[in-house]
Amino acid sequence: LIVILLFISAAAVTCQGQAEYSFEIKTGKTSQMLQTSPGKGEAIVWHLYHSGFALKTAHHFLIFDYWPGQERPKAKKGLDAGLIAPDRLKGENVVVFISHEHDDHFYQDSLKWKGSIEKIHYVVPPEVPVKDKRFASRQDLITVLAPNQSAKVGEVWIKPLLSTDSGVAFLVKADGLT
Repeated sequence: LIVILLFISAAAVTCQGQAEYSFEIKTGKTSQMLQTSPGKGEAIVWHLYHSGFALKTAHHFLIFDYWPGQERPKAKKGLDAGLIAPDRLKGENVVVFISHEHDDHFYQDSLKWKGSIEKIHYVVPPEVPVKDKRFASRQDLITVLAPNQSAKVGEVWIKPLLSTDSGVAFLVKADGLT
């Protein structure tokens, strides 16, 4: 059984089933969803902007290709507007995935999040540390993986795959989800 809750602009889509999936849209405040603990095999998913997504699983908060962009609805803030507010993720076990070095996939200020998020780790392909030398001083916070290598970051298993864009795509297993 896989259950995925998808939050885009405070709307949720639930996906359940084995071979068939059904979707249910739910509404709610993102701040309440951050307090929710999905069960094993469940996730809350937010579209962040452009190619970015965030997933909250039973024990992890996974961020993929975050870029804050420019075209935001001014009335919305935080995850409702596709924005990461690091101070709202205190206490979360965060893994940040950066697929390649382009600015719209690699938000360089995400390296400052360590000041607000105690448990944070970055997973990147080899070209990202070449672009940003700050990674060299943060070896304890970073895992560099080329396509078809694999590694575990805590209990999260990761295997980068070749991408149709530059860099990689990520195959990730965490908390009963792939």
